[in-house]
Amino acid sequence: MWRDLGMIEQDWERTPPAVRSLLVSLKQQVRLLEIRCAAYERELMMLRQQATRIEDLQAEIAELRERLGQTSRNSSRPPSSDPPHQKRRASGEPTGRASGGQPGHQGRGRGLKPVEEVDHVVELRPACCVRCGQLLLGDDPHPERHQVSDVPRAKAEVTEYRRHTVPCLACGAANQAPWPEEMPRGSFGPRAQAIIGYLAGRLGTSQRDAAEAMAVLHGLEVSVGSVSAIERQVSEALAAAVAGARQFVARQRAQYVDETSWPEGGQQKWLWVNATAEVTAFQVLAGRGTKQAKTVIDEAAKGVITSDRLGSYNWLTQRRRQVCWSHLTRDFRAMAERTGDSAEVGQALLRPSRRTLQAVGSVARGGDGPRPVASGDAARRAASQRAARGRLALDAPEDASHLSEDPQAVGRALDLCAGGRCRADQQCGGTCVAAGSAVAAEIVWDAE
Repeated sequence: MWRDLGMIEQDWERTPPAVRSLLVSLKQQVRLLEIRCAAYERELMMLRQQATRIEDLQAEIAELRERLGQTSRNSSRPPSSDPPHQKRRASGEPTGRASGGQPGHQGRGRGLKPVEEVDHVVELRPACCVRCGQLLLGDDPHPERHQVSDVPRAKAEVTEYRRHTVPCLACGAANQAPWPEEMPRGSFGPRAQAIIGYLAGRLGTSQRDAAEAMAVLHGLEVSVGSVSAIERQVSEALAAAVAGARQFVARQRAQYVDETSWPEGGQQKWLWVNATAEVTAFQVLAGRGTKQAKTVIDEAAKGVITSDRLGSYNWLTQRRRQVCWSHLTRDFRAMAERTGDSAEVGQALLRPSRRTLQAVGSVARGGDGPRPVASGDAARRAASQRAARGRLALDAPEDASHLSEDPQAVGRALDLCAGGRCRADQQCGGTCVAAGSAVAAEIVWDAE
């Protein structure tokens, strides 16, 4: 016993019995407390593990709820995937008036075509007076006019070429007439091929529907295989024009580039589009990486490219790249629909986003749009004042002033927030809040 108490035997012998009993009792109590402390530490460790697990589950539940609430307004999902109970977005503020033309509205009917564009004229003259029955003669210099436009019956014309072989009466040699150069080598002429190419290529009808349309509208029976062969022929005929269109769009000042999956021949390919105000060029490529992006976008050109935040476009300089505002608005709305700092950041970012889209719409309608009143440092100071009123920048890091000059850092921070991966521990170190301040500082409009 004396060894357990850290004493030597001589000291233990000299210790009074009452003290010995007290020491033994205290030693037992200490051992009991150590056992209990170890048990409490194990329970505390278990509680910490459970708390961490609960946080992970809560984050997972929040992410699943956010996915469940995704619509075409707060994600990249198409409107066709919205649930039936999803309310359609109103085109504007409700006015309380019924839809359609309002009383006093001046209608816009179909105007009359000039006389030189009229194919047939039917003159309607009264034969006798409705009052006395007297025979009427003469013309009305200003008759009332009414025009009816219709499509004439279009029936396919079949032209048969007959190539004769005639023997020579002198030597007996067989002489066969050559086919004319203007004769199509296939069974369908250029107009029929052009119509099928328009139906399948421009209107996007299936090959079977294109064959049906030719039979119903023109009485021309075309098999599905023939439609496919005509598509190839039209594509080959338009190859030079398509190449010219791609070169044209690559030199434009404003280009809108996007890509989508495109199954072809049992393989996964990607349909790329480069749209401009006048010409839109499509191209089917094997992937959606940087290599394909540089095929669609001219590296040497100086036009501004509007795209989403796909990493394939990160090689573009900041002056050449504009992130699509529709994508940004959906991400901002997804952030605003959450709680906490993320909701405040989302609401703060939605305001300049709405103002920007309103300005674009105003300019498109022929107006001047809101007038920018600040930029650079002045804009950042104005945004900081707004952020202070909205408690936006309370948790922002002190060295976040560089974020407005680093779009990739802003993009990464917004990806964390928009993706629902930012929890209470702030995986981005509060960068999302600073990014909100930086992005909001880029556009400051006059409130007047």
